[in-house]
Amino acid sequence: MKALCRILALTALLAPGMVQGAQITHEADGDFDWYFVIGDLELADGEIFQRQVQTTLRPGKTGAVVLNSAGGNVVASYTMVKTIVDHGLATLVPKTASCYSACFAIFMAGSERLAHPGSNLGVHRISVDSQDDVHAKGFSVDMGELYRALNVPPAIRLAMLETPPSEMYVLSQEEKRQISTMDTSRLSAQEVGKPSGSGSREKQCADFADCIAVLFQVASSEDYRMVTEILSQTVVPGILRFTRDRYDQEQLSLLEDMGRAIGRQTAIADSILASAGITDEYSVYRVRSALLLNVALELAQMDPGFAQATEKTQTSNPPVFARFSDIHNLAFADRYNELRELCQAGFCNEEMVKDQERSWIERNKIMLRMHQNSPYGKMVGEFMIDRQIQFINTLKYVISSRIKGRTYASRFDFSSHRSLMGSVSELFSRFDSLTETEIRQYNAALGAYVIPYLEYELKSAGYDDSEFNDLSLTGGAYDLVYRELFVSSSRMFYGSGYNRAATEQVKLEGKIMRVANMLILLLRDSELDGATYFRCHSRRCTRQEAEAMYRGFEENVKDLSRLCSRKKKCNAKQLERMRGVYVQYDKLIGRLASKHHVPSVDHVMAMVRIWAAGRMRRDLATFSK
Repeated sequence: MKALCRILALTALLAPGMVQGAQITHEADGDFDWYFVIGDLELADGEIFQRQVQTTLRPGKTGAVVLNSAGGNVVASYTMVKTIVDHGLATLVPKTASCYSACFAIFMAGSERLAHPGSNLGVHRISVDSQDDVHAKGFSVDMGELYRALNVPPAIRLAMLETPPSEMYVLSQEEKRQISTMDTSRLSAQEVGKPSGSGSREKQCADFADCIAVLFQVASSEDYRMVTEILSQTVVPGILRFTRDRYDQEQLSLLEDMGRAIGRQTAIADSILASAGITDEYSVYRVRSALLLNVALELAQMDPGFAQATEKTQTSNPPVFARFSDIHNLAFADRYNELRELCQAGFCNEEMVKDQERSWIERNKIMLRMHQNSPYGKMVGEFMIDRQIQFINTLKYVISSRIKGRTYASRFDFSSHRSLMGSVSELFSRFDSLTETEIRQYNAALGAYVIPYLEYELKSAGYDDSEFNDLSLTGGAYDLVYRELFVSSSRMFYGSGYNRAATEQVKLEGKIMRVANMLILLLRDSELDGATYFRCHSRRCTRQEAEAMYRGFEENVKDLSRLCSRKKKCNAKQLERMRGVYVQYDKLIGRLASKHHVPSVDHVMAMVRIWAAGRMRRDLATFSK
């Protein structure tokens, strides 16, 4: 247990876990002392569990810990691991129960262990104060050493180190059998399936404010089955009950349509996961809870006070993509495109994704009709787009968490930001020789794996959620609007026989550009020279050169605009739309680079702008033929 002692010496850096503490109870039953640990762990839960075992474990009796927890505070879990080892307690995860993250170490500490075939176990890296930074990764390495001391199989140790905190590696049936050591002949069938405890809340809220309090209390939990149950059984019915007097007869009728649309969207989401081969409880309920969270927040807007508070929040500090409606809508469409690209690469069913989009559009129309006479109708529409982007992200991340070893993501070198930039530069150098299959695979890998990975890295580097969210969504909006310019202009110039394969290349080009631009915000000064893909006269670019490149972009846009207007063979309206989005993207990168003291800001901005100017030069040459 040297690894455990070393980790306990470092835990002062770790922040407290979930707001809602676990239920820890004891039950004496014949030859067994049963200890139930139900729910997310708080910092104090480790000592509570330790005291309970010390004061209630009967001499000569077998102690067994029944677990049903999504994890939580790592310090608490270490204390519980030590208690279980010191007292030789067995550990069980019963049928339908879950044991994720910090809970998994507790399970593995058992002198004997049983993971029921109907249970769910999972692991991922540790986060520190919600950050996946260098300190957190160091703790994850220490956790790996603890796993080694607890005889966790090497494949599961590796899965923990490779899985980001926002994802979950769910153990297979074979892996659960491998780590289960308990001789169940000593237990009756009833004891093997010993109930895991409900940990459920009252089925009613006291008032509207209580419903909202419950909603926000459970929203951050990783016990997604519990979240789904509380939202569906308590929060949503409560919100409807306490806002019912706000509805007229037409709105009450629309609510029935809303219920059917939600049911369809849930069923389709389950089908998309099944088409991707994802059926584990953690993933399915993660997606369901994300959908129900959106539904609860949307229905809560019927309360004027809540709607006013939402509007105030959205207007006081709106994300950049929400300040410009065009960027907002493009960012939304780009997220659906990334999900579809996963399917096009063979990892899910694209028709189901299209059905999912149609079902949300139907729900959106119903909700907007319900608010058509409300002063908050426009805000609700924008809010629903924001929330649906979050839902699409959840669906995309759940699917992409299974594809790392099955796509071209494995062809990128993630050992450092510099090496990853090298991989991206090498891919760009082979751009014109890629096959159609390679383009699809790289599109899926970059959109579903590399870009989310870089978002985690930006967060670790000190960028807050709103900053990297703005960067990712505004970059996606620019990527999409340029593709729309390219496709519409190609149709006008070449007619129905235009080369559609070129559109797929443009998709990949845009993702390479976005990845490179995110990386240059992460590179240290010493890494910049060896990793750059563009230089000014064999040196770093100056501010004057960066400004000249921006002027070059604008001049190319003007020349192309005149060409489009004169020849009518390219899309002038879409060109101007593209320019407007790019201007905001360029400003955002410049602002972030300056705020976070990115080295050689002028050179960085020159690198960013050369892509956009190059695209305009290429289009000018193409459509002037």
